Amino acid sequence: MTPVEKEIIRRKLAVIVEKGLKTLILERGEKPKRIHDIIELHNMVKKMGWKIDITIDDAVYLNSIYKGRYPTEDGLLPHGEPSKKDAEKAIVVSRVVVERLRKL
Repeated sequence: MTPVEKEIIRRKLAVIVEKGLKTLILERGEKPKRIHDIIELHNMVKKMGWKIDITIDDAVYLNSIYKGRYPTEDGLLPHGEPSKKDAEKAIVVSRVVVERLRKL
């Protein structure tokens, strides 16, 4: 896997989902917490009444790749660095989540 592919997996895709969820929180007039945990953000958005159908499995998967923006928080899958197959799955999951967010 190239360094570019790893960067996409570990940073960009999960950030897109994170920012989408934080946007929904802002839409309700609240300030999002300074967190990067997609599961927690997902739960917050649902509690606010957004009918978002991101599966918890998708949120867990994205969290397993990406835990933060800082080198000490780099996310790794249980079996180590993400593979090309992991990258492809992350792209699919992120596209689905973004499409669902657009429909809200």
